[in-house]
Formats: sequence, structure tokens, C-alpha cells
Amino acid sequence: MSWPSPQDYNEAIQIPSLSLNDDELADGEADLNHLGLPKAVTGAFASVYRLKCQDRDVAVRCFLHNIPDQRERYKALSEFLAQTPLDFMAGFEYQEKGIKVQDQWFPILKMEWIEGQSLEQFVSRKVNQRFSLDGLILEFASIYRKMRLCGIAHGDLQHGNILVTNDQTHGSRLRLVDYDGMFVPGLNGLASNELGHPNYQHPRRKSKHFGPFLDNFSAWVIHVSLNCLAHDPTLWSKLSGGDDCLLFRRTDFRSPAGAHVFNLLERHTAKAIKNLGAILMRLIHYPLAQIPALDLDVISADDFPSPVLTAEEELELRQEEEADSIRLSSVDGLPAWTNDQSGASAIDRTTRTGPWPGIKHYAEAVADAKANFADPELANAVPSVFDAAVGPDGMVFYMRCLTRHLAVKCFFRHVEDRQERYDAATRALTGDCRRYFLEYEYQPEGLRVGNYWYPILKMEWAYGMSISQAADYYKGDAEYIGVLLRHFRQMMKTLSRANIAHGDLQPSNFLIFNNDFKLMDYDGIFVPELEGRRSIEAGHMHYQHPQRTLEHFGPNLDHYSAWVIDTCLILMQRDHAVWGLVRQRLEYCREDAEWAFQILGCHYDGNIRNRARLLARFMKGDFEDIPSLDENFAFEEQKAAGGVLGGIKRLFRRPEK
Repeated sequence: MSWPSPQDYNEAIQIPSLSLNDDELADGEADLNHLGLPKAVTGAFASVYRLKCQDRDVAVRCFLHNIPDQRERYKALSEFLAQTPLDFMAGFEYQEKGIKVQDQWFPILKMEWIEGQSLEQFVSRKVNQRFSLDGLILEFASIYRKMRLCGIAHGDLQHGNILVTNDQTHGSRLRLVDYDGMFVPGLNGLASNELGHPNYQHPRRKSKHFGPFLDNFSAWVIHVSLNCLAHDPTLWSKLSGGDDCLLFRRTDFRSPAGAHVFNLLERHTAKAIKNLGAILMRLIHYPLAQIPALDLDVISADDFPSPVLTAEEELELRQEEEADSIRLSSVDGLPAWTNDQSGASAIDRTTRTGPWPGIKHYAEAVADAKANFADPELANAVPSVFDAAVGPDGMVFYMRCLTRHLAVKCFFRHVEDRQERYDAATRALTGDCRRYFLEYEYQPEGLRVGNYWYPILKMEWAYGMSISQAADYYKGDAEYIGVLLRHFRQMMKTLSRANIAHGDLQPSNFLIFNNDFKLMDYDGIFVPELEGRRSIEAGHMHYQHPQRTLEHFGPNLDHYSAWVIDTCLILMQRDHAVWGLVRQRLEYCREDAEWAFQILGCHYDGNIRNRARLLARFMKGDFEDIPSLDENFAFEEQKAAGGVLGGIKRLFRRPEK
């Protein structure tokens, strides 16, 4: 029996009297969006609808996957809550025969509707109100303590599952929602059927971890985040808080030593914030089951005893440390139902090539993920087809998976040695370089479109702003743009030392992530192992040297592009208006580079004039002669490039003081 998709549920719930088996729900009306269609909140496991019934509003949770022991889990949870009522939990009823979709009945969860803001929304509005955050810290600790005393765990404590309500009697109150992964004593001995939001979970959590200790790490993440913000609200903007997290992300937990957030907290002037960062850093190295319970009296990492590792845990930790590459980690121990053999994994994949699909074909294939993805994690994901990013060589889809958010890149053309190139890059991108790249896995037979199988790139989903967005958002904040400029130069120095080149440096190919940079699109990347091959693309013409061809393929590929982008960052910092003018020209005009250099060569700022002359000199010179971007390259030394663009009327006057 095929399981309904979000669209199937949307269609069914439009007429509750025909699709819902419960009398109260059948008389209700679904909450509608601006198009008059049922409004759903869709996650990796379920779509949730709000129904306005006669006496109250009710939440209807429709499951997106067939979880065999789901009924037994909810039964155990229901029996426990009947004996131990908890006021921060929502009332619910599991209905095996809940909703009819295409003449078949499927289970639902009928729940009390809770009106409130998510924790993330509340913090974003109250981040500058110390009193509100202090109250939130105490309320959260109280809820956590009650669960610990009962021997239960939520299993997915995160901003979206913690609602802040406005109760007239008690004031602001926290309520927990989404109980799919909850542990109660009656479930002892089972495995987790989900692994929780990756931005709040221990990096080594697996399905075998299932017990009253499940929430310990998540509770510390939330506690440390709220306390840091209470001491310094500016951390919210500095660390891009609210971007599907409070302050920390999965990548920070996997590579804490190089994570910007931990470095920032370690260098903070407030001792309390330093200690909080050190506490969380310490807990990352604990085995999940040994992480101490949240304790408000703990103020230093030195208060924790050293963890005691079993031989198996020591081996596992050592293997993870040795595998220091950008390879996308596989999800170990997915629930058994993800390997349903009715999907793509059971289909004969002897046909491997065919006519390459276009945008429409890929979108249709991805929309039916269960039937067309060979990877079990992607086959059980919820795709966002309409938010795909399309480029000249492929398109990228966002996938909301069971335990994390991923991206899938589909290609528009065949490249004979594409897998060899990606495998070589995976082996090369280690150490300091690793922090600037997204984790990925190349799958040569990843997606079925029609009767043919095509390669895909399964990637970590990147959160952040583009350079242009950051320039507009932080307009006038010269100090912050200066930080980005230093980080960019450090990134280019790190790649240059490793003899690695991205091959297509342009603003749309990197994001500002945790106030650092993440590069994307690795089709044209050069690593030493690929020496002697040709480029498979020549990069974006507006950011590439005019002499560059496919024959150019080496560690110097990024030299010219890096100088151009470095100049753009300088412009953002010193003259936002002119940056906007140059950006438009770069985006819409073919003769952009030479024109931009002429404009900048007449700027009132001598440093910008010198940089424009230097770029003009590079543009007229040989591609092979362009030096790498030197972090310590003094503007005074650029004057040697002067005279290239002389004789042009000054277009920019020094502003009056």
C-alpha cells in the first residue's frame, strides 16, 4: 500500500465530512491559506492541519511514512501520560482509522491545538529583553527537570517543538509538541525511529540511542544558547541566529575546533559566555549516553568529570577523527521502514544513460521521491520542488529528510570523468580546507527519470546569506564587512597553500555561514590529484580572466577571480552606493569588467583607484602571471600598477565634511 504524499492529504482534508472518521473532526473546517487551500505545516514525518471545530480548534497530524510500531509507541505514551499528567504536554488521541485518502484509511493523531510562538520566533522578538530570556531559561529548565524525574525524554527538543504560549493565568508558558520520537519507560529496549533536528543533536547520535538520556545534549544546546544571548544579544545577528537554529548548527558540533561560533565564544570578553562555550565544547566529546543532565549550578566545564569510554566508543571516535574529509556522513541505523522494497531501490538499474533531462523532467521525478530515488534517506524525504535553484549546468533541490536537511544536485549534461573528479576532491578537501566546503556524496545512479538513471550529488544543505544579501543587510556596517573581508582573504590563503582552486569563484557560489564562508558548486574544482586534465567549465565570464579557456586547469584558477571579489568586498565596506552600481553592471552587461575598472579608477578613494588600476593591469596581462591574493598585500604597493587608466574625467567627488 503506497503512503499518501502531502498533496494527497491536502486534497483529502478539504472535505472533512468525507475524509475524517472522527465525529468532531468531520464537522470541522480546515484552516485555509490565501489561495483557499488547506494550510499545512509539513515536516519530515508529518503534515499538520488546524481544524476549527464547534467548541475548539484541533490539530490533525497526518503521517508521511508507514512506521510499523507507531501505534504501539503512541499507546505506551498515552498510558504513561494518563498515569502521570504533565501540563506542558498537549492532549492527543491516536486514531488508527483516521483519514481516508483515495478510498484507503490511514492513521492520524488528533491533538489539542496550541496557540503560540515557536521558541525561535519568541527569542527573535525578545532577544534584547534580558528579563524575558532569563524567565525562559528557568521555565525550560523546569520542564526538562520534570521529564528527567519521570524518566522520559522528548527525543527532538528544538526551537520548532517548543512553543511559547500566552496563558492569562500563568503568563508565558512553554509547551512541547511532536511526540513521534519520545521515550517513556514502556518503550525500553526499542530503537529510536528518528534522530531529531541535527542542529540540536549530538553529532554521534544513532538509532540505537534510546533512553531517558536522549534530551541531555539538546537541553544543554538550548540552555547555552539562551544564556549566551541573555548576556550578549548581539550574538543573534553575529551568528545568524534564527536560521533554523538558535546559535549552533550541526556542522559546529561535527568540527567544533574550527567552528566560528566556538571561536567567537572563546574570545568573548564576558567570562560567563566563555564558560558556556567551553561547557558545550566539552560535552561534544562525551558519548551520548554519558552526557550529564542539565544543571543550572554548573558554570564551568571543569565541573564535569572526564567521560569513561568503552572500547567500542574509543574505536568509533578514532575512526571519525581519521576520516577527516568533506564526505557526507551516512545516516546509520535508519528505521526499517525506510528500506521499503516497493520503491526505487527494488528496480533493475541496468540502464544507466540516456537523453539528459531538463528542468521539468527533474522536478517531476524529484516530486515522487519514494519511487525515483535509490538512496533510502532521499526516498523518504519531503522535497521542495518549487524552490529549486537552476544554473547553467544543473539544478539543486531542497530535501527535508528524516534526520537532517539536504540538497540534491541534478546535472544537465554528461561528463565522462565526473565521479573521478568528485572522488579526488573528497580525498583532497581535508584539514583547514574542509571548513569551506559542504559535505557531499556523489551517486552515479541516484535518480530515475523516465526509464533512465542519472547521477546526483547528495549534499549538506547550506544556510546563510549571499555576499550581495549581506552587503544590503549590513549596509553601513563597515566593521562587519571588514570581518568578511578578512575571512575571505584567509580562505583564499588556505586554499592556495593546499594548491586547491574552486574554479568558478563568483558571488552566487558562496554563502556567509556563521560569519565565515561556505563554497558551493564543485564541478570545476582543481585538486593536485587532477593535474594534467582539462577544465569542464570556464566559470562565470564576468569574474574570469578574458584569456581563460578549458585548457587552463591548475592551482592558479582562482587568482584573478579572487582579486575581483576582494575588490567587491572593499567596495561594500567603503562605498555601498558604488558597489550597487558595479553589481548591476556585473549582472546585466557583457562588457562589465573593463567598464567597472574605469569607473573605480576615477573614485575619490585612493585605495579603490589603486585597486582598479591593478585589476586593469591583470586583465591586460597573461593569465598565468596573475599572483595569488595576498592577505598582506599593501595598498601602497599597488601604486606600481598606476597609469593604466589615466586621462578619464573624475566621476566621483570626495564628499563634503
